[in-house]
This record gives sequence, C-alpha cells and structure tokens, in this order.
Amino acid sequence: MQKLSLSLLLLTLVSCGNVVTNSTTTPGCQSGTVLILIGDNFFQPLCGCQEIAGMTTPPASSTLSCTFSAGATVIFDFTGTQQVHQIRFAVGSSIADSPLYDLRRTPGLTTYGFSVPTAGTYTFRDSINPTLSGSLIAL
Repeated sequence: MQKLSLSLLLLTLVSCGNVVTNSTTTPGCQSGTVLILIGDNFFQPLCGCQEIAGMTTPPASSTLSCTFSAGATVIFDFTGTQQVHQIRFAVGSSIADSPLYDLRRTPGLTTYGFSVPTAGTYTFRDSINPTLSGSLIAL
C-alpha cells in the first residue's frame, strides 16, 4: 500500500506540468515515459527513446541522445554505487537540475523525474563527471 501511495503521488506531481519529482522507487516502462539509467560512467536508456526502439538490450554509453514526444515524463534512475552524480541542464533551460545523488549521503534518492511539455532540445551533463553528457529531444 505504501509503494502504491508513493507511485500515485509521483504520478500526481508529474501530471501537473514541468514538476520535478524525486523518488525511492523505480517506475516501470509505460507509454509516455522515458527511463534512463545512470551508472558509474554510463547512461543506458531503457525505454521511451526512439533511438532504442526494438532493441532487447539498449547500449550503455557516456553520451546519450534520446528523442521522444513532447509531453513525456523523463526519469533518470541513479544506479551507480561508486560515483556521485548531478544532472545539470544548459543555462536557461526550463528543466531544473537534479539533486545531488550520493549513495553515502542520500541513500533514499534513486530517481529524478520531470515532464517535458514543449518541443525542444534539452542538453545536459553530469556536473561531477563531465564526461557524461547528452541531449533530450522532444518532438
């Protein structure tokens, strides 16, 4: 019941517009959702990105390009165990930066989600590990 309540709260917050959500549970892949894993030194898109349509095991990489329909909810799922991460969007972006993910200091923070209501390209990088970067492209 507690997990269901948290999931309903997450869905309610995301449906209100470009609202930032932080959660301790990983949602499943569903229509209108983009799910991206962030591990130690890699991104791995799991669902929602046109670039991985039809793939059984999407590739992991230090750069990410993910194209999806505007209005989707994007969720970064922090899975790394060794490195600290913080997703920072380009200056002037309408998307807020993620909270600092540090397994040692914030063990309950595992996901960062937001909606992308309008078309555009949203570039980002990991402020702690600048070799991790990417673009979210909403059509």
